[in-house]
Amino acid sequence: MQELNQEHTSSRRNKRICYIILAVMTTYIVIMAIIGFFRGRDLEVLPLEDLSQNNSVRLLQSEEVVGPSLVLNVTNEIMNGDDVGLYEYPWFVQLEDSRGYCSASLIAPEYVLTAAHCVDQQIKRGNPKSIDPATLTLKVGFIGKSKAFKEKFSASEIIIYTKWNGDIHKGGDIAIIKINGKSKVTPATVYPKFMLRSGLYNWKKSDLKIIGSGRNEVGQIPDTVQDLDVKVISRWTHYRKYGWPSYSKNVVAVVGEKKNSGACSGDSGGPLFDPRANAIHGVTSYGKATKDGSCSTKHPSYYTMTEKYIDFIIDYVCKSASSKDLTVCLSP
Repeated sequence: MQELNQEHTSSRRNKRICYIILAVMTTYIVIMAIIGFFRGRDLEVLPLEDLSQNNSVRLLQSEEVVGPSLVLNVTNEIMNGDDVGLYEYPWFVQLEDSRGYCSASLIAPEYVLTAAHCVDQQIKRGNPKSIDPATLTLKVGFIGKSKAFKEKFSASEIIIYTKWNGDIHKGGDIAIIKINGKSKVTPATVYPKFMLRSGLYNWKKSDLKIIGSGRNEVGQIPDTVQDLDVKVISRWTHYRKYGWPSYSKNVVAVVGEKKNSGACSGDSGGPLFDPRANAIHGVTSYGKATKDGSCSTKHPSYYTMTEKYIDFIIDYVCKSASSKDLTVCLSP
């Protein structure tokens, strides 16, 4: 009988210890989740590059109205990147109007892909009305300021994703521009769903690059377009290293392979690119700002994933006869 009582006492003690351990672990997880949530919430976005402000970078509040192409605090430059080679990315496009510039990509002879915030008037949040296409200039094959580019076009139409409401954390920061004319440059590839779902190609495990024409690590606009090797990080990695992943599942976070590198002001709308597949998988959306308004290299950059908006892209791009043979327009 005494042995049974001892076993019963020991069993109760073990259960009590288990409950205590479970309570401690639960408390720890809750505390870390709260800390991570508030760390994730301090993300701010940086402004598009303002041509009238020379080399200054200004931090904007999300409610601040700046003008058609200077909306939100978005990401526009690459820090600690490398100069691209002559026409290394012939489909790379710089968008310009009187108020600023953005990056973009030629994805069809008549269509360019960019971020919605680059072409959204943003008279108020939730207003997806675009700027006047006639005010926009597109330089295809752009490689840097004061350098040659392959082609120059005006825009005939701007199509912003219909559910874009100005909240970059919810995704939808994507737009298509139809150019006046047809480019002779071979466009970058956007993969259709059936190819991505085949399991043969996991782009998130590939060696990716981001490309942009914005400011560098010292706040200057470089003479040459920059690129940077990056890798996609999981939401769990984001939580552990940078705080709660408050971004949409239609958005992906990337970090530079080099120390103190990343995207910043002037790179908005530029591509997340896989060179081996010649494929665009994301559009530069936003990044974190430091207290002085400059770009933080200690946090990820965030990209709108093209695969999540492939139907939107196909609906417009593939209706053109010049696009019928493009990969994105193929059907299984």
